Amino acid sequence: MISLLKSIRPEEAEGKVKAVYENLEAAMGMVPNVLQFQSASEDVFLRQMDFLKFIMDHETLSAELMAWTRLIISARKNCDYCIRMNAGMLLRRGYTEDEIKQGITNPAEVRLTDKEKAMLHFVLKIMFEPEKIEEADVDALRKMGWSDKEIFEASWAGSKQYGMVQLFKGFKVKLDI
Repeated sequence: MISLLKSIRPEEAEGKVKAVYENLEAAMGMVPNVLQFQSASEDVFLRQMDFLKFIMDHETLSAELMAWTRLIISARKNCDYCIRMNAGMLLRRGYTEDEIKQGITNPAEVRLTDKEKAMLHFVLKIMFEPEKIEEADVDALRKMGWSDKEIFEASWAGSKQYGMVQLFKGFKVKLDI
């Protein structure tokens, strides 16, 4: 088993789950345990895959911004699996191992636009210090050109990562990357 819960293995998959697995296999060369694990509930799994597609295809929240968001949340929550997965995404996008290590330690130094760095900082603040969020924080993002919709979507994506880390660690999802 890949975790404490029974999930749908690729060789057992049928219907919509099988189609998603085939797409993952084609895109990633595998169906990572972290994604298979979520098929413990087929309904949740399919919705999560829709959400991931929405974020990956987002018009204004870049793949790099979202990968950095997931990576830093994962590092702060000590989720080795998620660190490896998101660091791998950044490596494939041209970041170096040194840049990734530095970015985890000092998010202000990541190679993103100033606008994206501001969003990254905000999402990290809302995940780890939500009581310190003030109207001025949101206003600063608006002044940089972020819409309330984008602010919410980036924050929602951060909260999804934060919550999923808890599940991956709690249900002991086995490393396969």
